[in-house]
Amino acid sequence: MNLMPNVERTPKRVASHQMTAFEAAVDYAERQDIFLYFTAFMGIFMPAAVYFLYMKVHNYYQEKWTKEAEIKKLEKNRKSRLKKSRRKLSCEDVKDNNNSNEKCEILKNFALDIKLFYTYENEEYDNYINDHIIPNLKAYKITSYDLSIVDVDEFLTSTGICLFFIETNEKGTFPDNSLWFLEWLEDYEKGNNKMRNINYAIFGISNTSLGGKIYQKNAKVLSNLLHRLEGNNISPITFGDLKKDGSVNDQLKIWIGKIKIICDKQIMLRKQYSKMLIKDDDTKSDNDEKSVTDDDSEDSNDEEDSDEDSSSKGYSDTENSNTDSEDDESKKDK
Repeated sequence: MNLMPNVERTPKRVASHQMTAFEAAVDYAERQDIFLYFTAFMGIFMPAAVYFLYMKVHNYYQEKWTKEAEIKKLEKNRKSRLKKSRRKLSCEDVKDNNNSNEKCEILKNFALDIKLFYTYENEEYDNYINDHIIPNLKAYKITSYDLSIVDVDEFLTSTGICLFFIETNEKGTFPDNSLWFLEWLEDYEKGNNKMRNINYAIFGISNTSLGGKIYQKNAKVLSNLLHRLEGNNISPITFGDLKKDGSVNDQLKIWIGKIKIICDKQIMLRKQYSKMLIKDDDTKSDNDEKSVTDDDSEDSNDEEDSDEDSSSKGYSDTENSNTDSEDDESKKDK
């Protein structure tokens, strides 16, 4: 075996005495495989360094986003609690704020009035109103209004409960004679007006055979409009299906039962509010009487103090006169 180096393959190097220091260092590094080791080291170190920096940046933004999410969640919970506290604000807290008295207007008046607004094309539906709704709610002063001829002031000035009995026909549109009421609500919304004083509940009557798009369409449209106008929905919308036997009567009975429970609660709240006002008047009168008696006692005390001062002054004057007379007598003796 020939172990002699191949002259053609051996690199031709310049003599060391002709190399610069830099070239000598590079030559030494090549012969010792230092560049190979350096490349291997950088291949291991650089991914680790990049990963370390990535984790630093990732953790920083992760903590930042977590804190922002927690702050948003806390703010959302605070707003929700604030809304709930405003909804549950009792009349005892509202009575001292004249600007907020409208929120408890339904609780201030003893006369709980119910206004029933209806629209339908089938005259047979009169039986549902005359035989079911009005007789069961007559204890709460109920009056009925046809939406085709109703005065909008009767609706806007309502401080009690507004009930709606709405039919959806085969076309899925409001009857022509009452369509104006729906258009008036839309115009009222465009004027940036609100109906926060309206407490409403809707009962829809229709037939499921008309299809899902038409079934109870009018009741849903009315409910959506009143919701956008920020009316107070006191009971979930209820549907009566004409296709099922007895469905309308059963659902109407359940709906009326819910309305009666709400009316009873309102009457109870009104009684509590009136008692609270009476107690406040009594406490105010008692406080006034106490203040009057306190003023009288203070006046009497002032008079007694003045009398004592005058008597003490008189006593001091007599003492001074006696001492003066004694001094004169002593001078005469001398």
